[in-house]
Amino acid sequence: MASMGTAVVVGSVLELGFLHVMRRFPGQGVPEILADRLPRWLCAALLSIAAAVLMIQGIQTVAGFTVVINRFISPDIKVIYLLMFTVLLAWLGATRSTKTVLILTEISLLLNVPLVVVLLLKSIGGTMMDWDAVMTIANHLPFAPTYKGVAAASFVFFGFTPLSVMNRLLTADMKWRGRWILPILGMFTLLASFFIPIGYHGTEAIENYVYPWTTTSDSLEMEYGLIERAIFIFSSLYLNLSMLYAIVAWHVALEWFKGGFSKKRHVNPDQTERPLLIKIICGVFVILAFMYVKLLNEQQFFEFGAFVHEWNFGIEAVLVALLIYIGWGRKAA
Repeated sequence: MASMGTAVVVGSVLELGFLHVMRRFPGQGVPEILADRLPRWLCAALLSIAAAVLMIQGIQTVAGFTVVINRFISPDIKVIYLLMFTVLLAWLGATRSTKTVLILTEISLLLNVPLVVVLLLKSIGGTMMDWDAVMTIANHLPFAPTYKGVAAASFVFFGFTPLSVMNRLLTADMKWRGRWILPILGMFTLLASFFIPIGYHGTEAIENYVYPWTTTSDSLEMEYGLIERAIFIFSSLYLNLSMLYAIVAWHVALEWFKGGFSKKRHVNPDQTERPLLIKIICGVFVILAFMYVKLLNEQQFFEFGAFVHEWNFGIEAVLVALLIYIGWGRKAA
């Protein structure tokens, strides 16, 4: 609980700080900003490390929802065949232009966010929701936070990462309104994703579930409409948003890799013909995804995922702090 509270504060500061800085560099991505103000070797090293971590997170997402598809939707199909299909979609999406990825993100959110709201409201208002179990866990707030817990909980607030390349599409005359609501939405998302499964399964039983939210959604019944079990809605949402995250993560990682070694200071975000090198690098991501699934079991998935979260938190904090230092005193657009 203390880690979550700390993550809300730290994550909100990083999020709002990053947005504030990017307003000062309209039409530029993070690779161009760093390349103009840092030694080339330092820029390449920093962007490569950040891109590698983001690439691994995209691989974890692809592998994770492939396993979920195999276990809950298509158990008769081998995981490796499903992975071939999912990584192909991720490869095709990630190698498109930045403008195309941004449009895909907007369309996906418009289609999926209303269903997310319905599922959350249904979960919170369900008769099986045990608020005593929620309060029992909430009483653990006085315990000291841990770095591992803060790193995991802060991930909810790191949705600003794609802006590091999509800022190339934003102009100086665009207005950035409603930024204050982002920390509130992040805090609500964090609390809901943590407490709702506990409320449905109890403080002790929840520990025995590998995929607690999948099991929780199967505990919900839709009284009205054609779909009776909420797990069908949750599965669709999980697959759509996971695929979207994998595409965006790989796309940003590709742009960071390219930006770390490119001499260009102006990038066309609407370039339809992508360089062959970009497709080859993304193909390496695909190969690593197959190796990830073949070499690791599910327990190792989670252990390695926690390790990557810790690295991602540190890298994001350093990157945002560096950008704030670079943008200090620069007039906002």
